[in-house]
Amino acid sequence: MKVHVRIQEAEVNVKDGIGQTALTLALHKSHDVTASFLIEVGSFLQEEYFNSTVCPLDIAKVKHNIPMEELIKNVYGCHTPGAGDFHNRGYINESVARIAGQSGFWHVVEKVMKRPTVNPTSFKLKFKDNNYNNNEEALYDYEDGLSIAMLKVFQESEFFPSEAELKQCYKENGCHNQILITKYYEWLQDIVTSNEQVNYQVNIADDLIPISRWYKESIKNGNGEATEGVWMHCPALYVQVGKTNYRDESLSHLTNVLAKWPLAYRKMYQRNRTVNLDGKQGKQLAGDEWVEDHLVCPVKKYAKAQTSFSVLEMMSCSSNLLEMNRKMYKSRQAFDIPRTREHRKPSSLYDQFKVAQFAAKEQWFEKKQGSTVQKYLWGDKVVKEGEGVSTRYLNAVSKGRAKIQLEFRSFLHRKFPNEMI
Repeated sequence: MKVHVRIQEAEVNVKDGIGQTALTLALHKSHDVTASFLIEVGSFLQEEYFNSTVCPLDIAKVKHNIPMEELIKNVYGCHTPGAGDFHNRGYINESVARIAGQSGFWHVVEKVMKRPTVNPTSFKLKFKDNNYNNNEEALYDYEDGLSIAMLKVFQESEFFPSEAELKQCYKENGCHNQILITKYYEWLQDIVTSNEQVNYQVNIADDLIPISRWYKESIKNGNGEATEGVWMHCPALYVQVGKTNYRDESLSHLTNVLAKWPLAYRKMYQRNRTVNLDGKQGKQLAGDEWVEDHLVCPVKKYAKAQTSFSVLEMMSCSSNLLEMNRKMYKSRQAFDIPRTREHRKPSSLYDQFKVAQFAAKEQWFEKKQGSTVQKYLWGDKVVKEGEGVSTRYLNAVSKGRAKIQLEFRSFLHRKFPNEMI
């Protein structure tokens, strides 16, 4: 049957003369394996489809088949699990690094910032060791360096406001923000149309890496609506870098949030997708981050430190030793450990200035003619003279959006077959 369905693409929802489908027949016969397979490949479950016979869920109830009843409820129910924000942020960082990598990110991280632990492999193994934090910090420092370089070029351009304009703006508004932002936007529009190199680097600094920052701040402040906004950018990003599993996960989450979940459930999820351990503002953790850091990692560390022999030793320890441990844990003096000063992370400003200096030397934000984005060497990669970045990474998000528009309907039929009748 599996060969007939998967290879010959048999229609699994065809009805016989009395309205039975392959799924209802399998349930009547208590063929659970067959029924599970038919549900997996898209057999309809809605009561409306079985207007002339008993629907699958009612058959499972009559048969007192609890496992099959729960399976049908899970497939048919609207309260599907929400996706993990901590893991998704890692996917975003990996995708952005792949887009920015060939055009200088890998080269700068290795040769300029000199961070050997950050490389394409560390982004693939993003949840191992301290790769997650190292990767994210490198991306943010790279973006800050590009921003410094852009502001320096803007300051020296003809678009930078004159002293008179600055004084007038301060007189009217009490600050210089309005004139600076207006002139900066005009300068930006002018340079991005000059050549592809400028457009590419501006896109990375102003559009791509900020998605990760936006995501991080939304989680830290428990802003569920802003977090939803980040998810809306994900499918286009993932499809363009070839991460189809990430694409499907993000599209499934968005379909649930925007169309399938009841509004009340969506609002509840917005307000409860983060965890705050100490009650301080801006200290929220993503739900899956809390599980990873406070449940999974401690268990992994404990299990890694124990051999089978040592575990047996602990299990067979004497009652006297257990009593001694119990007394120790009850004693306040046992945990009277003097506090130490909190270790501070060194400033990344020096590395950011080095990135800005490199970008200025390479004239990434200078208005000049050119239609290719230069590819930089890193690691043991060999780059030919004049070789450019792969075209799939040029205007990646806009190309990804066009692909998603073409693929979305087929995705819905594949992942939500019961809703696409």
